[in-house]
Amino acid sequence: MNKSVFGKTLSGHRELTLDRLNFAQHGQLQVEDEFPLSEQVVVADITTTPPSTQYKTLTPSMVGIQDLTAGTNITYSAGTTYNGSVAITINSTDTNTEYTGVDPIDISAGNVISVKYDDDTIVLDGGELAVNHLPHTLTFTGYDTGTFDGSSNLTINLVDSDTTYTAGDNLDLTGTEFSLETSIDEMRDIAYESGFFATTLLGNDYPGSLTTATYLDLSSTTNLILPHNCFFNGAEYQLAFNPGIFMPNDDQSYFNIAVEDDSAAATHGRVKPLTASLELVGFITIPSGWRATKGLLSLVNSLGSNVSRTTQFQNVQTWGGTGYITLGFGSTNTELTFGTPMTGGVDRTLMLKVYTASASDFVGGGYITIEKV
Repeated sequence: MNKSVFGKTLSGHRELTLDRLNFAQHGQLQVEDEFPLSEQVVVADITTTPPSTQYKTLTPSMVGIQDLTAGTNITYSAGTTYNGSVAITINSTDTNTEYTGVDPIDISAGNVISVKYDDDTIVLDGGELAVNHLPHTLTFTGYDTGTFDGSSNLTINLVDSDTTYTAGDNLDLTGTEFSLETSIDEMRDIAYESGFFATTLLGNDYPGSLTTATYLDLSSTTNLILPHNCFFNGAEYQLAFNPGIFMPNDDQSYFNIAVEDDSAAATHGRVKPLTASLELVGFITIPSGWRATKGLLSLVNSLGSNVSRTTQFQNVQTWGGTGYITLGFGSTNTELTFGTPMTGGVDRTLMLKVYTASASDFVGGGYITIEKV
């Protein structure tokens, strides 16, 4: 390959180191072929007439080449420097073998790298991590029941696919429709034959005219027959009373109590004393076989706001003797638990006294909590 330099004027003392130097007109130089270092070359000084020439050995410094020195962890296959004069191999060695693993990566002695995992829920399957089962168990109930932890496939049926039904006694099944197999008359026969007197529940138009019961012994303590005006509130039985049970006491002989009926919503239907010197007393019969345990009385002012007045509950003997037992003192609008429960009896009544203190005390009703003896 030929390389030519044209139009270059050489002045001063310069050296060109070439393998061949051809002089052309007007001082142009032509260079043919590249040459290796350490070979003999002709050095021509063209500033003299005629140009002088001499042979010199080509060195790296003559062409501006510097030695490359190996740094840290760099080695040469020959020598300690490199300038391109001979072919060598350059080796790079990483001497830092300290590695640190961050969870779940673990690096043990000998730079063995591994993965930390919970071998209860994760297993090695053919050199790969695989789920063994879930950390928690799913329990399901219903048409299908069981547990599931992911260790195997499971199908859960959410809908009852069993549509096979059978008819029981006195029922008829046609297709998907149920009907009574027994007529009303036949049901009455069954009730009668079983000892259940159906005349009360089914009427006295029963074919054959059942004899109407003239005596039913319901006095057994196993019977639970609610007394008159007794209500079940979901937890307790409450014997209700209204303002009509009250009358004035004997503190004032010229005044009475009155029913508020002017349609004022706050007080309508309640009773009040016509003077502050009167107090109200009422009587409540506790049914036989029951006992009274608590009591409450409602009292408001003319605005309908609750007013606290003292109440007194007493167990009074009505005949065959005299005397009374105080069940307890309380306050209006607050339920009082009796210190001594009162058992109903033919010679006993519960007396309720409210210590009214104003002609604007409006007394309503309340309840007595009772329980079966």
